[in-house]
Amino acid sequence: METHFSKISIRKSQQNAEFDTEDNILLYLRKIQENEDLPVFESLNILLQGKINTVSFSKDNPYRYFYARLDRDSISVKLRKLREEIEFKVKPKTLRKSYLLIV
Repeated sequence: METHFSKISIRKSQQNAEFDTEDNILLYLRKIQENEDLPVFESLNILLQGKINTVSFSKDNPYRYFYARLDRDSISVKLRKLREEIEFKVKPKTLRKSYLLIV
């Protein structure tokens, strides 16, 4: 009987928790949108309109993944690069008041 092997890839990541203001998070998102030409705030605006509660998009080269979910009192955002994943929450009212969005 012949034995077949399969490659198994296990990704382990070290998780660090940091804290920042919602204003700085919005500036970070603006920087990503401008530097990488991604529709970050357009996607967040769709959530704020209340027509859907999740939005996501991805880009292959360079690899980027964006996911946002509107909960009752916050928007959860996940940004993934090739070897990095960032997650945070921001309040919808902060986005609505922000000069960064046109609602």
